[in-house]
Amino acid sequence: MRNFLIFTRGKDIRKISLDVEYYMDVVVPVGEVRNAIAIDVDVLEGKMYWTDTVLDQISRAGLDGSNVEIILEHGIHTADGLAVDSVGRKIYWTDDGHNRIQNVFVLLLSFDTKVSNLDGSMRAVLIYKYMDKPRAIALHYDKGYMFWTDWGKHGRIERADMDGGNRKVLVSEGIVWPNGLTVDLSMDRIIWADARTEVLRNGKFMTISHGSLLRFWAEMIKIPTTSLFSAFSL
Repeated sequence: MRNFLIFTRGKDIRKISLDVEYYMDVVVPVGEVRNAIAIDVDVLEGKMYWTDTVLDQISRAGLDGSNVEIILEHGIHTADGLAVDSVGRKIYWTDDGHNRIQNVFVLLLSFDTKVSNLDGSMRAVLIYKYMDKPRAIALHYDKGYMFWTDWGKHGRIERADMDGGNRKVLVSEGIVWPNGLTVDLSMDRIIWADARTEVLRNGKFMTISHGSLLRFWAEMIKIPTTSLFSAFSL
């Protein structure tokens, strides 16, 4: 199976081959899975990484389910989003349930975006202020950006450098529950799904003047269905 789609279904992880004319999903045997939410692949080593919000851990395994490892299980609480930086050899994840910092920043929320090496070492909190319920996260390696969705009281999509600097709000209007998020590198855009409005949208950057200023705009993606029911991932 050279070309395939890999995805989570809560209680298990599945693959669909794209090399055949018919589509049939098969369960990848990775052992105990209670509520797998986010999944991504390290294309260099051929490993998949996933989060489990019941077991509160991040694990990895070969694409065939072999060599399962728990790489993070301490200080994890509701890791809804995950992105693998195959180039920089790091993983990024969102955690909207950890209250470790909440007691310090009384007027802020402790939900945060975190990073570590692929083996779970050198862990760091990148962003924790002014976040409500961060969910999906995606990376644009060439530009050095990370994007994430927040589906709290004021839904929005934000962007920052991959070290957490230069944080910006990209979308805050016409958005309610932005859950699924991905980066289209070939078109230099992000695509997201809104589970409340049940639509797919995309946003693209355009360089203005001296290349230091970026304008962002969003438009709805037309799909052949009448609605997108409860879109929680991309």
